[in-house]
Amino acid sequence: MRTDRCLFLAAAIALGGIAVPGTASGQDPQPGPAERAGQRMDRAADRAGQAMQATTQPGEALAPDAEDIRETLKSVTHAAFTKGGFDDLVERFVDADRNRLGQDGFPEREHQTLDGRIAQLQKDWKAKYDQDFKMGDKEDVFTASFAQIIQSEIGAGARLAGERTPAEPGAEPRVDAPRPRDDSQRLGGGDTNREPGRNIATVTIPAGHGLPELRVPLIHEFPDVWRIDVPDNYSAQQLHDNLLKHLTMFNEQKDQWPNDPNEAYRAAAHHVLAAVMNVDATEGGQGMEGGLMPRQPQQAPGGTVPPANR
Repeated sequence: MRTDRCLFLAAAIALGGIAVPGTASGQDPQPGPAERAGQRMDRAADRAGQAMQATTQPGEALAPDAEDIRETLKSVTHAAFTKGGFDDLVERFVDADRNRLGQDGFPEREHQTLDGRIAQLQKDWKAKYDQDFKMGDKEDVFTASFAQIIQSEIGAGARLAGERTPAEPGAEPRVDAPRPRDDSQRLGGGDTNREPGRNIATVTIPAGHGLPELRVPLIHEFPDVWRIDVPDNYSAQQLHDNLLKHLTMFNEQKDQWPNDPNEAYRAAAHHVLAAVMNVDATEGGQGMEGGLMPRQPQQAPGGTVPPANR
């Protein structure tokens, strides 16, 4: 009988049915080995799920402000496709570029030829898609495969990679290396807003739509807005001519516009951003014939993203 009672008590304790003597009154008993093993498995599953989410949503992992950056890309595209919206387009640039391009009042003038092209585009878009040129969800257009966003922060004494000269250590020789802005070394006082600690980002658009790959730099400005840092090597008149050229090219390809409006929005945005970054349509890329699906952005050796076009 004593042996039977001992076996019963041992089984009851293992199953948690009888409290172990010495357990403080009112306190939860400590989990057993099986329960602790289950908890460890739950924590491992949670970590695996978080890792998988970071992998399947790389844009959010690499750019916490991805949503706001996509909003800037969307508003830039809309401004370019709006009659009388040329000055609104310039307002999406960083303050140094807004001041430079707007110093003679050119953006606020009437641009009849450009507005005429936009009116024709709006008409053709309506005929094709039975809707106005107005994006819905920006995430459906500026997907991670079309617009890869990398966000970072300016370090103390650092310059953007595109501003290095070939003679500097760590810089790759480039025949098209642009000269740095005159005030690029001014910390806290220049209009370029490049003081240490400021957030910056680069959006990479892969080659496609008859256009080459683009790398679009952005800077975060007060109070909480992302703006495009355009090249310094063109005037407001040249920006106007670039935009007119790209919109004309896009309009003349209307017979090749895809049935999916979101893919057509991507092609339109690609043309607008190429005009903004002073990239000519003849510099490379795939033609629109045979589809508009873009290629994945290429990475430099070591897995790093190439520096932004300047």
